[in-house]
Amino acid sequence: MLGIPVWAWIIVLLAAIGLSTLHYYKILRNRGSQIWWVAFALRVLGYAGVLLLLFNPWWQLQEEKVETPVLLVYEDRSASVDSASLEKWKSMSTELASMNKMRIQRFGFAHDVFSGDSVSNKDKFRSNLSAVMRHATAKSATAPLGGMVIMTDGIMNEGLDPLMGSLPPQTPIIAVGAGNTAPRIDALVGGLLCNEEVFLGNSFAVEASIRAVKLAGESVVVRCLVGQDEVGRLIWTVASASDWKRVNFDIKPKSMGLKRVSILVTPLKGELNLVNNSQTKYVKVVDERKKVEILFAAPHPDVSAIGRALGSEGQFTCVAKSKNDRNNNADVYILHGWNWTDKSDLGWLSGQLNRGKAIWIFATPGMQWGGLGSVFGVNWGSVSSIWQDAQPQWNDGFSGWSPTSEESLRWGNMPPVKSPVVKLASPMGSSAVLWQKWGGAATQLPLMSTWKVGNSGVGMFFGEGIWRWRIEDRKEGEGKVFDAWVRRMTGLLAAGSSAKKSLEISISKQQFDLSEELIVRVICRDKAGDFDDAIARTLKIGKLGKLGGEEFVQVALEKDKGGWRGVVTGLGEGEYKLIAEGGIDRTSVEKQIAVVNQPMEMMDLQANHGLLTSLATRSDGGFCRVGEVDAFRKLLNDKLNQVPVMRQEVSNKHWWDSVFWFIVIVLSFGGEWGIRRWMGKY
Repeated sequence: MLGIPVWAWIIVLLAAIGLSTLHYYKILRNRGSQIWWVAFALRVLGYAGVLLLLFNPWWQLQEEKVETPVLLVYEDRSASVDSASLEKWKSMSTELASMNKMRIQRFGFAHDVFSGDSVSNKDKFRSNLSAVMRHATAKSATAPLGGMVIMTDGIMNEGLDPLMGSLPPQTPIIAVGAGNTAPRIDALVGGLLCNEEVFLGNSFAVEASIRAVKLAGESVVVRCLVGQDEVGRLIWTVASASDWKRVNFDIKPKSMGLKRVSILVTPLKGELNLVNNSQTKYVKVVDERKKVEILFAAPHPDVSAIGRALGSEGQFTCVAKSKNDRNNNADVYILHGWNWTDKSDLGWLSGQLNRGKAIWIFATPGMQWGGLGSVFGVNWGSVSSIWQDAQPQWNDGFSGWSPTSEESLRWGNMPPVKSPVVKLASPMGSSAVLWQKWGGAATQLPLMSTWKVGNSGVGMFFGEGIWRWRIEDRKEGEGKVFDAWVRRMTGLLAAGSSAKKSLEISISKQQFDLSEELIVRVICRDKAGDFDDAIARTLKIGKLGKLGGEEFVQVALEKDKGGWRGVVTGLGEGEYKLIAEGGIDRTSVEKQIAVVNQPMEMMDLQANHGLLTSLATRSDGGFCRVGEVDAFRKLLNDKLNQVPVMRQEVSNKHWWDSVFWFIVIVLSFGGEWGIRRWMGKY
């Protein structure tokens, strides 16, 4: 009654009667006038009102409402949905108007779910079906859902697989499939891999996967370009209706700067999608020889093997010496045989990490893991002194680079090294380069891992004895696998490290797509190396012209975490230079970026109706193709929940909402005071 439980009414009335009796017991006993009983009743009512107000926040008001079910309609607005499908969908969507027993809510989706009809250019090249499921699940918590209608081609390039997550509860999904599921004639370039930074005078590998559909017996011409210059070409004869080939090209840059590297497939007769016939990556060519110091606690064959590998290409200036002769001048430190029991060693390591130096550590028997773990914030504790043989296995998920087929074969036949018999906790953000194989069986224990500590790139080899790898590698040839691995690992760690400077330009990468937003941070430091945003800095960007001409525009900056942050939009395809000014010594820094137009949404336009059918089946819904109006109408009538829903709504009735009780209390105590005054007892 009035949102107050019956038991609360009983307790409140008994308490009010008890309190009122304390005040009126003598008056009612000695005077028999009935007017005092009225005053007593008013006092009871007043006390009851006060008690109800005091306990009111704990009482809940329950109401039953009848609600019309909601039909959520999601339309794919990404670039892969063809115009013919959109026209057919317009004629089908008129059937939704006949669902008069439901409230229809329409949304569009691409990168995310939105209201309205328009989608930005940067978002239309991204499809995220998992965002639709999250949006519908959130809607189900606020209103009863009678069902969902999704019009899409099933092509996804962002987000999680919707089948792997949870679907909106008790919500049938009617999936309307757009696009064409039939394989079409297509030759495409996928998975272009190469180093982001290389050194002038050194060769680097470019790798890509070429796929051919319905082109059996055809000859596909694959070209590799650096800028406008062709540096490699091959002809691939397709063997089957669905075939692929991995291609590799070696490139030796002749000048410094940002180089555009492209893999192109010559268009063939009958191809409809030419967007995927090429892929581009930009490679930064630098002429900076990195200083590498191999600091050893005791002479070891590993030290010689690493030194010979680094010295063979001239990319590094490498010196090996005792750890007691260490200094702070190198770019990369390779630490071998350290036991990490000396606090001065741990302090020196922490200092190099703070300076942004690259560190590569080799484990050794007898080392103190607890002290080393404290530097990296990892609870390694005391590790078993038992070591065993472990062979390497390349981690195919490593993002630094991928080995060639020859290198993969070599890695599988490398001899074992010594590694501790223990499962070590991985540092936050670490990535395994090599896994351990025990007795030929693969494990998920890292043999070599990399991670970031502040501005430092860190590598950890969980063992020693890699000199055996170099000997084995040179038996089979010229040591290309081992030497290349050591140089690449050293270069990767060096590229991921940077010493603290008074002024820096920080960007997530050096190549962006037209659909992406460019966020730039200008990082400023004072002479002590601490962040400094007291003085305003400036940032400008200009497009590099064919003849070197540049027109710069100012980028608006705002303070952000000790530095300055700017967002650059509206960039066209091409190469750009960023210039920041205003360091403590009034210096300026420059950085080059590139913007390319290779939307992933358009790489493969074969519709995925299998995903849509699975979604519909799993939710007890249905699937039809766009344009099948009769089938769509039948699914709407048979699968959707159109029955109104009785919902019980529970809410707290707080005292500040109870104006009625205030009036009752004022009138009760006011009436009692009037009687007492009239009777001369106030």
